[in-house]
Formats: sequence, C-alpha cells, structure tokens
Amino acid sequence: MKKFTKKESQVMDILWCEGKPLTAREISDRISEMSVYSVQQVLSRLLEGNIIQVAGITHNRNAIARQYEPSMQEADYLASIANSRETCRLFAQNFVDAGASLEELNELEARIRTRIRELKDQSS
Repeated sequence: MKKFTKKESQVMDILWCEGKPLTAREISDRISEMSVYSVQQVLSRLLEGNIIQVAGITHNRNAIARQYEPSMQEADYLASIANSRETCRLFAQNFVDAGASLEELNELEARIRTRIRELKDQSS
C-alpha cells in the first residue's frame, strides 16, 4: 500500500478518530483548510482504492449525503507502511542518527553481521 498524501492523511485521521461514519461536509467542517469539494475529491480517491466505504446515507441540509467509514484500521495501515523497505531503511537511519546508545548500536551491528553471514551462506 502506498503512503497517503497530506490531504488523504487528514481525511483518514478524521475518520479514524471520529469512530463513526461521516459525510463530506462533516469532514470538511473539521478540516478548516479544505473545502467540501476538496474533501469529496479525496473521498473519491480513497473509495476507488477501497480504503474507505460508504456506510450509509443521511439527509444533509436539503440534500441526501453519503456517509463514509474506513475499510481498514489505522494500525493495519501503519503496519503496511512500516513494512516497506524504504520506511525500514529510514527508520534504521533515524535510529542510528537520533542518539542510539553504544549498547544498542553494538546489538544492531551484531545483528547486521549475522544477517550478512546468512546471506553469504545462501549464495554459496
């Protein structure tokens, strides 16, 4: 799964945090910098990707409006993003650069050396 755009993240954060189905207008009301039309475009993309689903229909002012809910839990999305090679590489780089202790770095080094040996043995 690909990482969400900024707008997709904003919409999904609202849907996950709210815990109940919301209309495009209700989402727009919670994101001050996004118009209802922008929210509708984002919802359309998320719907096409099966990230959200239509949960029901309600009356919204003088019109009928669809209510949307996430098709996946936030934890599942985060796990899918965290399992990408690029994310793992960035995480490791940040871990090393952000002040890991000598003990933690030694553990990481030992793990890397073990993995290198395993890969060399497999290719022999």
